[in-house]
Amino acid sequence: MNETNLRSIEELLREEIALYCRLRDCFVRERQCLISMELDHLWVLSDEKHELCSKIESLREVIVNRLQPPQTKGTFDVCQILDALPRRQKANFQNLHLSLMGVKAEIENLRKENKVFVEDSLQFLDEMHSILTGEALTQSMYDRRSQFRQMGSRLHLSREV
Repeated sequence: MNETNLRSIEELLREEIALYCRLRDCFVRERQCLISMELDHLWVLSDEKHELCSKIESLREVIVNRLQPPQTKGTFDVCQILDALPRRQKANFQNLHLSLMGVKAEIENLRKENKVFVEDSLQFLDEMHSILTGEALTQSMYDRRSQFRQMGSRLHLSREV
């Protein structure tokens, strides 16, 4: 692998990290929209996330094509790539890879937190709806031994966001 190709791949990896950072920022803004109930802005963020994911996928294909010869059909394996790099370039690429993995982990945590927030909010609204419609009154809150039993709410709201 020549020096020009290495620099090109390094720049592509930096661009990929920047796209993932923008995606992470979308998840942070999504959380704020969920808290403040800005539903219209959630759709805008959803479109932005889809666009960023498309760009990331396209960029990843470019990186894989530059790293692997066209006749080689394999998977994108960082360990193989690092083994093929000259010793002086390994540390830099490892740092880029670790940065990328760190941002991806942050995104995954934010995604999970937002999902839990939405599910908890919908559960709360569903229980409130049950109480307001009188459906909760028909369900027993105590069992035969006079112990409190959690009300089983019937899901009225869609979890699709």
